[in-house]
Amino acid sequence: MLKKLLFLLLIFCLPVLVQANPDSLFAQANATYSAGKFKEARVLYESIISSGFESSELYLNLGNTCFRLKEFGWARLYYEKSRHIDPLNPDSFSNLELVRSYSPDKITVLPQTS
Repeated sequence: MLKKLLFLLLIFCLPVLVQANPDSLFAQANATYSAGKFKEARVLYESIISSGFESSELYLNLGNTCFRLKEFGWARLYYEKSRHIDPLNPDSFSNLELVRSYSPDKITVLPQTS
């Protein structure tokens, strides 16, 4: 019960926190991720984005969080967004390749018939 209450409090207080300092909220989200609290970390990362901030690192970390939650479609989306902002980020590229290997929609091209 206490966990749910703290979680709800965190969700309702996030807009104020993000306006105050998105960098500290990003650090808090990273610490939450490192503690293995992936659902809470996702909420924190998404609140930063919904407040109008974005970066390649933010999308990369959100993609990693979704990957840990086994939400491979979302992970792929955020890796793509990270790569779009910084096409030279090697982590975005390698993580995108990894999540593609988990995709259930593997299409095998059939040979052409004459």
